[in-house]
Amino acid sequence: MPDYTHYISYRKNAHHGEAVIEGFNAKRVPVENARIADHGTHIVGGLQFGSLDLMIELRANPKPFLFMDRAYFGGGPGTNMLRIVPNAYQHHWMPQVDRWARVRQPNISEWQDSKPSDAIMVVPPSAAICLLFDLGDWLKDTMHALAMLTDRPVFISYKGDRQPLVERLKNCHAVVTWTSNVAVEAVCAGVPAIVSKHSAARPMCCHIETMDQHSIENPKRPDKTIRQTWANGLTWGQFSLEEIRNGTARKIIEAGMEVKA
Repeated sequence: MPDYTHYISYRKNAHHGEAVIEGFNAKRVPVENARIADHGTHIVGGLQFGSLDLMIELRANPKPFLFMDRAYFGGGPGTNMLRIVPNAYQHHWMPQVDRWARVRQPNISEWQDSKPSDAIMVVPPSAAICLLFDLGDWLKDTMHALAMLTDRPVFISYKGDRQPLVERLKNCHAVVTWTSNVAVEAVCAGVPAIVSKHSAARPMCCHIETMDQHSIENPKRPDKTIRQTWANGLTWGQFSLEEIRNGTARKIIEAGMEVKA
């Protein structure tokens, strides 16, 4: 069994960190000014209070790690649903066993019709994500690329946008983003997305690395059954605080790592 070290922050949601330490039987190390240890599997939560530096170090010098942050479904500020991802920022693998029954299946809508006047919504990454993935001025570069590839109207939606997503997705032809969870929500709601290889929505989307006129005008639209299977798989990478504390998350994550291997 892996030996875990959790780089815990006491400045935000320390109860999440305490649940991880209990459920993964992890060594406790304060995140501030910490350096990645030589051995074991490293658990990092979010990108604040020193965690970003640890994640940059792990990307530069790969070692086994688990990244913990908001859940794909039902997550966000004030919630106790978290995703836990082996060796990546978001999930790229789907468990090969039928586990969806542990939670309510995500709702999947039919693809909404697209009109020539429908817009493209660009959701830029945060400053921390730009640093983690060395993206430079992602928004400027992406807006320039879109101006060269399409005559469709383009609007920007920043993290924390107060307008409900369901309203932003109306008359939206596609979403372009790096790893924002908006892509996951859009694909479930019937709006295509173009994303990076680091996005959990990647299997259902066109790829931003090869974005061209065809992928913009004819974005990937997998059928409803395929999207449901993908979304169900993502629910097996997110956990309640009690599932983390009682060891359920550890069992599922370790089983998923064995499947991927």
